[in-house]
Amino acid sequence: MTLTSPSNHSIPPAEITSHRGEVKAQQTAAASYELPDLLTIDDLAAYLRVSKQTIYHWRKTGGGPVGHYLGKHLRFAKPDIDAWRQSLPTTRELTRG
Repeated sequence: MTLTSPSNHSIPPAEITSHRGEVKAQQTAAASYELPDLLTIDDLAAYLRVSKQTIYHWRKTGGGPVGHYLGKHLRFAKPDIDAWRQSLPTTRELTRG
């Protein structure tokens, strides 16, 4: 079984093992397929497992990855997404207060 992301990129299912040793198929958007060079907002939302509205809110408040307009189309580049993710504080950094 192959799933399709909002922009029709093929997403193969990842295999996980249950506590009984049975193999189950589960789609994990962040780790199961290679990202295209430029993501739509739908792709980014699926990859980060957040709503499109969350991404729009981040953009409005200055958070989230940098977006670029190609004409009237908003796109997000892989290097920008990776840089943003690397800049996020870890749980350990948040609890040191």
